[in-house]
Amino acid sequence: MQNGYYLPMASDDGKVKFLHRVSTSMPSNTQEKRNLGSSTPLFRGVSTDANSAQAGALTIEDISSLRLDDTMPAVLTKPVPSMIDEEEVEDAILPNGASLSDIKPISSRAGMIKGSNKPLERVRAAIHMDAMAFGMGCCCLQVTFQAQDVDESRFIYDQLAVLAPVLMALTASTPIVRGRIADTDARWGIISESVDDRTPAERGYQANTAEAIQPELAGKGVRRIYKSRYDSISTYIYQGSAQRGGSKPSLNSTSAGDAAMENRVLNMYNDLIVPIEEDMYHQLRANGIDPALSQHIAHLFIRDPLVIFDGYVEELDDSKDTDHFESIQSTNWQTVRWKPPPPRNTPNDPHIGWRTEFRSMEMQLTDFENAAFTIFIVLVTRVILTFDLNLYIPLSRVDANMQRAHSRNSCAKGKFFFRRHMAPLEEGDDGYGVKYTSMFAPGSASSSNSAFETLQSFGSEGSEGAVDSDDTDLVSSRRKQSPFATGHDEANAYEEMTMEEIMCGKGDYYPGLIPLVFAYLDHIQCDKFTFDRVSQYLHVIEKRAKGELLTPATWMRNFVRSHPAYKQDSVVSDEIAYDLLTACKEIGEGTRHEPTLLGDLKFERITKEGAYDVKLDSRRIQNDHLIKLLDRYRNRVAFKNKVGSNTSGPSNGL
Repeated sequence: MQNGYYLPMASDDGKVKFLHRVSTSMPSNTQEKRNLGSSTPLFRGVSTDANSAQAGALTIEDISSLRLDDTMPAVLTKPVPSMIDEEEVEDAILPNGASLSDIKPISSRAGMIKGSNKPLERVRAAIHMDAMAFGMGCCCLQVTFQAQDVDESRFIYDQLAVLAPVLMALTASTPIVRGRIADTDARWGIISESVDDRTPAERGYQANTAEAIQPELAGKGVRRIYKSRYDSISTYIYQGSAQRGGSKPSLNSTSAGDAAMENRVLNMYNDLIVPIEEDMYHQLRANGIDPALSQHIAHLFIRDPLVIFDGYVEELDDSKDTDHFESIQSTNWQTVRWKPPPPRNTPNDPHIGWRTEFRSMEMQLTDFENAAFTIFIVLVTRVILTFDLNLYIPLSRVDANMQRAHSRNSCAKGKFFFRRHMAPLEEGDDGYGVKYTSMFAPGSASSSNSAFETLQSFGSEGSEGAVDSDDTDLVSSRRKQSPFATGHDEANAYEEMTMEEIMCGKGDYYPGLIPLVFAYLDHIQCDKFTFDRVSQYLHVIEKRAKGELLTPATWMRNFVRSHPAYKQDSVVSDEIAYDLLTACKEIGEGTRHEPTLLGDLKFERITKEGAYDVKLDSRRIQNDHLIKLLDRYRNRVAFKNKVGSNTSGPSNGL
């Protein structure tokens, strides 16, 4: 891919493989392929002409004569002829016992095959998609949260940004694109490339010269931009407060406290290069907007608007309408989106608050799964706010997680960087120096209470996370300091965790997101009916995180690979595609049970009959007809059980 999502081969500890070897053989150009419109070879730059491909193809002798050194890795730009068995190629004897995956170029150029003029270039296997619709035609599952105020919306934005790649891997459902099985499971990188309109200079491929300048574009088309329009976030936006126990400045504050935070965005978590529109940043700062939010908005304006509607350019009054801002905002598609409220020009306009949109999850096959992940992410935000937790890790590690989330079956086999301690550590003395203990550890001072009781105590009087008495916004000092990574290294440490560990817990220091959600349900005294349904959701998510249930991507991949018509060439033929979509439809409607997806859960069949046939009617009815309707309702068993036998019914008069 070209947008920065080059997947690492393995985890940092080398124990988990993220990528699998891609076949170097090109499937023959059959009539079936021509019907599918899939004549583009699997490797970029390879000719599709049969004669030229055969003439320039590498032979087993060519492969065996490759010279190896310790420079950058490479794969072959010439396909092995289709007549040569793939296993024969992979088993070819290379110098010093090396394998095909160990092939290296011999110079900084591309390298040459020993004794020939055939080039050895660094290319990657690719599926050619030549239209924006291949990206924007993908489906997804998005959830928008309305926050209590602007600060809460910004804090939730940061926390959800950390969770975005994890939830994308957990919901992965895009293993097939343009009739090919891909070596990735998620849609994000595909969409990212499909709308990537950066110039060569903005991508860093062309020098910033007079020839590269395009005055009509933002930044004249030469400002270095490191990500596509559709990508992960580049900066956290919650301002916090550097002064422990001090009050948090308001959005438009220009106080001394605000001046003390002028370098807020230069902390250990915001460790990415963030190009900005300088004039926009200075304008925002001059009007009292804090540095973190000014940087975020100025970063949006490094791009040009993609969509402009007739009558919505010069005709708009920017003091009353936000369409000009939204034309930029709505075409910066990031894993999370911060959404300011639209203006209310009349008392009758809807009151819409400060919102945060979570955008990374993929669409599932059943309503149950979509509901499960929607409810789960909502409850996780409540857990973070209620228990005053902190998920911050450096954004470079969040981007690494985003890369890993694309890899095949990353949910069950991948590892992701995640914060070790979401709550403050307890300080003690182990005889050699300061010892820090997780509040969840059995030996901690909180061990006499449950982890839930300890979490409850965070906001109590005298606790470390207590709300400061002089604060008027009822926000704890710990949350205000969370963006600054204050304290010792261990308190802000992160490590690689499996999906099971992130969801269910690791050791005695990290409790897991699912146990925290159960603790929250206990805290709010959730009613039994709701608790039983939410428990079903959480158990399915837990089993998927443990690898006991498959992601839709893995299930689809297995379906295709086990189909009788599949020829092990990554081509999903019309026959296979039809059978796959039929199976997906049946699963979604509840007529086909797949234990590998949902375990023992079965649902009533979903039908379209009566779904949208009855239109809402607002015609007035007579008084006597309304009384008959009320009588019918009162005679229902559910109504009688609800009001009880001793409760008198409503009067028949109106």
